[in-house]
Amino acid sequence: MEYIISIFQGISDLGSTLMLPVMFTIIGLIIGCKFSKALKAGITVSIGLIGINLVMNLVYNNMEPVADILVSNFGLNLKYLDVGWAAVSAVAFSTLVGAFIIPYILALNIILITLKATRTINIDIWNYWHYALTGSFIHMATGNLILAFLGATVHFVASLVVADRTAKQVQEVMGIPGISIPQGYAAATVPHSVLVGKVFDLFSKNKDVTTADAEKVNRFKENEWVKTVTDPIYIGLIIGTAIALIVGYDLKSALTVGISMSALMYLLPRMAKVLMEGLLPISNAAKLL
Repeated sequence: MEYIISIFQGISDLGSTLMLPVMFTIIGLIIGCKFSKALKAGITVSIGLIGINLVMNLVYNNMEPVADILVSNFGLNLKYLDVGWAAVSAVAFSTLVGAFIIPYILALNIILITLKATRTINIDIWNYWHYALTGSFIHMATGNLILAFLGATVHFVASLVVADRTAKQVQEVMGIPGISIPQGYAAATVPHSVLVGKVFDLFSKNKDVTTADAEKVNRFKENEWVKTVTDPIYIGLIIGTAIALIVGYDLKSALTVGISMSALMYLLPRMAKVLMEGLLPISNAAKLL
């Protein structure tokens, strides 16, 4: 086991930008991709990670001084910035656990299906980062790789249990037969969503949503003003500029911060899309297993 862990650690020491192309190329070859496709997939994943890091550095450089002033002026205890799922997923895949999570989860899923312990096969490889993140946190906290993969296993198995139990409801609502939702954090919302739904039902006078109600909601969403203020670019501009003005920045400097926040809102999902493009050939090959 020490020898195996030393191999894992050696791969991890390459750094995420080198480790990801190597690991995803190997994984792609194992599940049947051509070498050129597997190599391109690995490099594309690494490019997406580099792009996310560049965007985050841009925002940190502009927002960190603002956050420091905000904390100082208002006596707040704010240390962290919520960067959303895109950056978190990239971080999860770039860890030691994340490097091996795809073949591990695929193999585990196949074993569970063979044993008839689940009716769900999760081919949404991109969202394996959920389990990678769980395992990575455990690895960082304990330094124990076995516990890390055990934690990822528990998260994955729990997600499959929820997916199996809710499959019928998902199929009825979506109108698509033979599907379920096994993604890690989607499955985690089911227990409290069921509870909240029951509470809402207790206080709801009219439980039926009519066609007219749905049309009103759609008209509201299509309103040009609503579409503008809910556009991520404008949200970033407004929030970044407002926070900078609150801490005492002049208008020019505040708008610079606002534009950097707009850049985050616009570019981060696109960099995540690049990362996902790298995973697509591997995901397609996995469907054929």
